[in-house]
Amino acid sequence: MGASPELTQSSLREIARHATEAEVVERMGAIVPFDAITERVIEREALALAEAVRNYRPSGLSAEAFLGHFGLATREGIALMCLAESLLRIPDTPTADRLLADKLAGTD
Repeated sequence: MGASPELTQSSLREIARHATEAEVVERMGAIVPFDAITERVIEREALALAEAVRNYRPSGLSAEAFLGHFGLATREGIALMCLAESLLRIPDTPTADRLLADKLAGTD
């Protein structure tokens, strides 16, 4: 068995950018070793993350607060979700900053 390529945030984004979710899961399964111990660690971490999300109370300036106020049925909520999806696909911070500056320019 050969050495696994080093996983970085940009390499993971590159995989996700050009593949379906099922393809990403398949590729990640081939890259990341997975056994019963790993499964238990993942389960513990996932449960801890879920609990943290449930207990998190966002500030009034968060995306969650914005969506709570406007909802996804509004133009504002849809715009926020489109922007969030775009940001997930951007490989680096300077590009994300440029996108945000462009999208927020000329707004109220």
